[in-house]
Formats: sequence, structure tokens, C-alpha cells
Amino acid sequence: MLTHIHSDHSGGLMSGARRLFPNALLQVHAREADFWLGRDKGKGTVDPKYFEEARAMVEPYRAAGKLRTFGGGDTIVPGIRVMPTTGHTPGHSSFIIESRRQRLVLFGDLMHFGSVQLREPSVTVAYDVDDRSAAAQRARVFADAAARGDLIGLSHMPFPGLGRLSAEGRSYRWVPLNYSSGQRWPEARLSAE
Repeated sequence: MLTHIHSDHSGGLMSGARRLFPNALLQVHAREADFWLGRDKGKGTVDPKYFEEARAMVEPYRAAGKLRTFGGGDTIVPGIRVMPTTGHTPGHSSFIIESRRQRLVLFGDLMHFGSVQLREPSVTVAYDVDDRSAAAQRARVFADAAARGDLIGLSHMPFPGLGRLSAEGRSYRWVPLNYSSGQRWPEARLSAE
């Protein structure tokens, strides 16, 4: 499942002309596939190299019948639902994963620079195809995630990239998830020895 088709999210799918995951079924929002793979003509001022990269990484999967598209709000599999967060790209999507009354929201590229965009969520980046929509999405989902206390994943945050948002006026504070090296599990210790 791809949040979007920028090469920093799809760039590991190919090795030269060979699909690295020949059995994988890629899933992406229909508007995302249409925009980057050439069906949508409203490309605006996006650098053509990003279209070339998208075609190089994703088109071989589509040609092999290994690309499926979804719409906003679709359920991909039980417990994983699409949340449209367009703006960064035309079909940018976030994924809500729910199980046992717990919720993880994977936001993809809803934010790029935590040191700036947590303090001022309206700041956009040159990679946003529609900067006004990207800023509006960030404001909406950050407020919701902070209010709900959701565990969230952001692609461009330092390791582990998982945490929670705490609202501080119109800004947010990132509270990263505490992580472990795995040493508490006896199997990990035994395999390390």
C-alpha cells in the first residue's frame, strides 16, 4: 500500500528493469495512479522527472497486472481503511489501522520538516502539488490525531517515526514512541549469542 508514488516511497520497488517483488500487489489511490502514470492531463508545474520516476517504479507492476487502485474511505483489508489526505499529491492517502480498540494512523508525507511544520502546520514544501490543500489536510488531521491521542506514523520524522501529537495552541509537540532494542525477549538474546 503506497501513500503516494513519489520516488522516496516507491523507489525500492525496482532493480533496473526487474520488479524486486514480483508477487507483490501494489495498491494506491486511483487519482494518484492516473496523475503519475499519465492518464491525468492536469500536471501543472510539477517537474517532469517525477513522472519519469513514477513510471519507472510503478508502471512495471501495472503492466504485470500487479497494481490495484482504491478510493478515499475504502477498506483495503479488514482493519485497514484509507483516509484521503490529498494535497501533497493528488491521491495522497493515509491509512487508519484499527485493532482491539487501538488505532494507528500512517500519514505518509503529510509532514516533511517536524522542526518547522509542528510549530507552524501551514508551512508547505515545494514537493506539494497543491500547497493550500496540503496545509489544510495537515491542520485537519493533526488536530484530530491530537484530540484522539492516536498513535501516528510520519515518514519524515526521526527513528522510530511513530509517536503522538500534543496540541499546544496552534502548534504541536511530537511525543515519540519509546522503542526497545529487543533485548527483553529471550529468543533475541539467544540468537544474538
